[in-house]
Amino acid sequence: MNRAPENADILALSKKTFDDPLQDHESSLTALKSVANTLLLKESSRQQFVDAGYAVKTADRLDVLQIPTLQSSVGDLSYCLPRSYNWQNIAFHAAKYSGQSLQKNELENGVPVYWSRTTDYRALSETLKLLFNINQFYPDRVRAFDGTLPDVLTILDRVYLQSNPLQPPVTYLVNALLNLELANTHETSLSDPLFPDADSNRYTERLIDILDRAIQNCTQETLEACAVPLLTLLRRINEIAPEKVQEKMQSMLLPSDTERDQPLGKSDTLPSRLLRLSTTLVAPQVREGITSLLFELSDKDPSTFVRNVGYGYAAGYLMTHKIPLPEASLKEDLGAKVTNVDGQEVNPVTGQRRDKEPPDPGLDMTDEEKEREAERLFVLFDRLKATGVMNVTNPVEHAAREGRLHQVEEVDSD
Repeated sequence: MNRAPENADILALSKKTFDDPLQDHESSLTALKSVANTLLLKESSRQQFVDAGYAVKTADRLDVLQIPTLQSSVGDLSYCLPRSYNWQNIAFHAAKYSGQSLQKNELENGVPVYWSRTTDYRALSETLKLLFNINQFYPDRVRAFDGTLPDVLTILDRVYLQSNPLQPPVTYLVNALLNLELANTHETSLSDPLFPDADSNRYTERLIDILDRAIQNCTQETLEACAVPLLTLLRRINEIAPEKVQEKMQSMLLPSDTERDQPLGKSDTLPSRLLRLSTTLVAPQVREGITSLLFELSDKDPSTFVRNVGYGYAAGYLMTHKIPLPEASLKEDLGAKVTNVDGQEVNPVTGQRRDKEPPDPGLDMTDEEKEREAERLFVLFDRLKATGVMNVTNPVEHAAREGRLHQVEEVDSD
């Protein structure tokens, strides 16, 4: 009964933890665990803990602060935390990661030695969650954490990726980056942490590699739960990236001309997998994240977007976001003279090169088969119009109004 949360006195526990000078290290750690458990289980204790000034004292120890940042007013905590947090925690883990190599002889049970140590792994995860929470609830203090960006990127670059990379600590690294100031606005800075002079594509390629592995090895349900922050981060990076990095992202995420030998989305490349996911019904947030990313990689220009992914993949996004395709561009794109950079004519709907398309099956159809196919299409157009999703005109009705239909008299075959 004494262990029940309602019987825990957070002030007494905190005083024993922080204010007892005679307490040994082991007793102090035990008391810290009691404080952490009380804060977790007894919501009313969190504000008491903060009001008594113990949140600031906790910042010095950097052991238990996750819970108070969630549902209490922490006062000056966001101002006292960054300096110690930058160098005592994030920098500590970054040094560990940067000092290790991923050679096989340094692996233990298939993972790097440092990564496999449970204590270090949990400490890193909790540190990254704390970084996310502070910046989430105190966005005006984000710039105070600028010093953590290079260290977070170092860990991201060196962390071991499992077959499904969208799990801690990778997910915590991505979330932490989402709330940090990524743009380099310091005039005196010699190098941009996110786009280093030695290899400006380094961290962007790492994030795209994580996305590629995740799409190949995760279910759509897992992607829906974990991949959206990664897609959002890539969009943020594209927005502030130098031209060279933007071009690299386009080459890695948009379909290349070599993929146009068949309809887009049919190959086994990352761009094709992205296009297939952009039509999924199982993961609507992932679908939105992917199409938004591809649209932004197309300079947010609807005509360029259609040329890059084909009207079949672009139409849904443009319609749901009420983005009109310029009429002149629409006539050109849906005509027969859309070309890629090699001057090859491509199908604007599928994105496939015209000279690689299979022969028109209608050429070998009998008149009866053509008539049956026309009737089938007539019914499909009527059904589509009835749904109200699209305002379409049946081509037969259109032809009749223009006077392009005429009665064909039956001829006796004998």
